[in-house]
Amino acid sequence: FIVLSPNFGKGFYNDFMNAFKQDGFKPKIKKYVDSFDELVFNVSIGEGIAISSTDVVRDSDVKKIRLINSHHHSEYVIGYKEDLSQPFISSFIHECMDYFRTL
Repeated sequence: FIVLSPNFGKGFYNDFMNAFKQDGFKPKIKKYVDSFDELVFNVSIGEGIAISSTDVVRDSDVKKIRLINSHHHSEYVIGYKEDLSQPFISSFIHECMDYFRTL
Protein backbone atom coordinates (compact mmCIF):
# COMPACT_ATOMS: atom_id res chain seq x y z
CA PHE A 1 0.00 0.00 0.00
CA ILE A 2 0.92 3.61 -0.56
CA VAL A 3 -0.62 5.74 2.18
CA LEU A 4 -0.78 9.39 3.16
CA SER A 5 1.68 10.00 5.98
CA PRO A 6 0.88 11.55 9.35
CA ASN A 7 2.31 14.80 7.89
CA PHE A 8 -0.82 14.98 5.70
CA GLY A 9 -2.91 15.04 8.88
CA LYS A 10 -2.49 13.06 12.08
CA GLY A 11 -6.23 12.68 12.65
CA PHE A 12 -6.78 11.50 9.08
CA TYR A 13 -3.85 9.07 9.34
CA ASN A 14 -5.07 7.62 12.64
CA ASP A 15 -8.62 7.17 11.33
CA PHE A 16 -7.29 5.58 8.14
CA MET A 17 -5.10 3.08 9.99
CA ASN A 18 -7.89 2.33 12.48
CA ALA A 19 -10.16 1.39 9.56
CA PHE A 20 -7.67 -1.34 8.63
CA LYS A 21 -7.80 -2.67 12.20
CA GLN A 22 -11.61 -2.63 12.17
CA ASP A 23 -11.52 -4.54 8.88
CA GLY A 24 -9.26 -7.15 10.54
CA PHE A 25 -6.41 -6.45 8.16
CA LYS A 26 -2.79 -5.36 8.67
CA PRO A 27 -1.61 -3.54 5.53
CA LYS A 28 1.88 -3.98 4.10
CA ILE A 29 2.81 -0.32 3.65
CA LYS A 30 5.38 0.19 0.92
CA LYS A 31 5.52 3.96 0.95
CA TYR A 32 4.29 7.01 2.88
CA VAL A 33 3.58 10.21 0.92
CA ASP A 34 2.75 13.73 2.07
CA SER A 35 0.22 14.78 -0.57
CA PHE A 36 -2.74 13.34 -2.43
CA ASP A 37 -1.17 14.17 -5.81
CA GLU A 38 1.94 12.22 -4.81
CA LEU A 39 -0.25 9.28 -3.77
CA VAL A 40 -2.08 9.20 -7.13
CA PHE A 41 1.18 9.62 -9.05
CA ASN A 42 2.85 6.70 -7.25
CA VAL A 43 -0.14 4.46 -7.90
CA SER A 44 -0.31 5.55 -11.56
CA ILE A 45 3.32 4.50 -12.16
CA GLY A 46 2.75 1.11 -10.55
CA GLU A 47 4.53 1.67 -7.24
CA GLY A 48 1.65 0.16 -5.29
CA ILE A 49 -2.03 0.43 -4.49
CA ALA A 50 -3.95 2.89 -2.33
CA ILE A 51 -7.36 3.38 -0.77
CA SER A 52 -9.11 6.63 -1.63
CA SER A 53 -12.54 8.03 -2.25
CA THR A 54 -13.61 7.35 -5.82
CA ASP A 55 -15.02 10.90 -5.93
CA VAL A 56 -11.56 12.49 -5.96
CA VAL A 57 -9.70 10.24 -8.41
CA ARG A 58 -10.07 10.60 -12.18
CA ASP A 59 -10.52 7.37 -14.15
CA SER A 60 -7.71 8.42 -16.49
CA ASP A 61 -5.18 8.46 -13.60
CA VAL A 62 -5.64 4.98 -12.14
CA LYS A 63 -7.99 2.01 -12.14
CA LYS A 64 -10.62 2.04 -9.40
CA ILE A 65 -12.10 -0.91 -7.52
CA ARG A 66 -14.96 -0.24 -5.13
CA LEU A 67 -14.50 -1.64 -1.59
CA ILE A 68 -17.41 -3.55 -0.07
CA ASN A 69 -17.97 -4.01 3.68
CA SER A 70 -15.01 -1.85 4.70
CA HIS A 71 -14.62 0.67 7.49
CA HIS A 72 -12.79 3.01 5.08
CA HIS A 73 -15.11 5.86 4.16
CA SER A 74 -15.12 9.51 3.15
CA GLU A 75 -16.77 12.38 4.93
CA TYR A 76 -16.97 15.93 3.64
CA VAL A 77 -16.82 18.86 6.01
CA ILE A 78 -16.40 22.60 5.72
CA GLY A 79 -14.91 24.91 8.30
CA TYR A 80 -14.76 28.67 8.40
CA LYS A 81 -13.81 31.53 10.68
CA GLU A 82 -16.51 33.23 12.68
CA ASP A 83 -15.67 36.50 10.93
CA LEU A 84 -17.73 36.47 7.74
CA SER A 85 -17.01 40.08 6.84
CA GLN A 86 -15.80 39.17 3.35
CA PRO A 87 -18.88 38.68 1.12
CA PHE A 88 -17.27 35.87 -0.92
CA ILE A 89 -16.90 33.67 2.18
CA SER A 90 -20.64 33.50 2.79
CA SER A 91 -21.27 32.85 -0.91
CA PHE A 92 -18.68 30.07 -0.95
CA ILE A 93 -20.23 28.39 2.11
CA HIS A 94 -23.70 28.45 0.55
CA GLU A 95 -22.38 27.04 -2.75
CA CYS A 96 -20.70 24.17 -0.87
CA MET A 97 -23.81 23.43 1.15
CA ASP A 98 -25.97 23.42 -2.01
CA TYR A 99 -23.55 21.10 -3.77
CA PHE A 100 -23.30 18.54 -0.97
CA ARG A 101 -27.10 18.45 -0.57
CA THR A 102 -27.26 16.98 -4.09
CA LEU A 103 -25.01 13.99 -3.28
